[in-house]
Amino acid sequence: MTKPPSAFHIERETGATRQEYLRQLRLALPGAISADDGFVIAADGRASLEITVTELPPHTIAALTLPRLKVSLRGTAGDDAELAALLDRLDRAMQRGGG
Repeated sequence: MTKPPSAFHIERETGATRQEYLRQLRLALPGAISADDGFVIAADGRASLEITVTELPPHTIAALTLPRLKVSLRGTAGDDAELAALLDRLDRAMQRGGG
């Protein structure tokens, strides 16, 4: 396994519940997700990400209430290209239809 770049760390905000987010991760990488109470490990080939999911207060617009999560992704294995490919795969799987 190659050593990850020490600076690979991304934080994002997403509109989903923890359960929805974990479901999407499992669909993106079947059999390559291991969840713990504190964090999730996503692995694909030589790349691996440690993902921490923190619930945020919901976003309210008039009568609409949307869940929010802070998602922190940290590279734990792989080089820049391998981590970028894994992140791209996860990003594509998290996209929702809309218009």
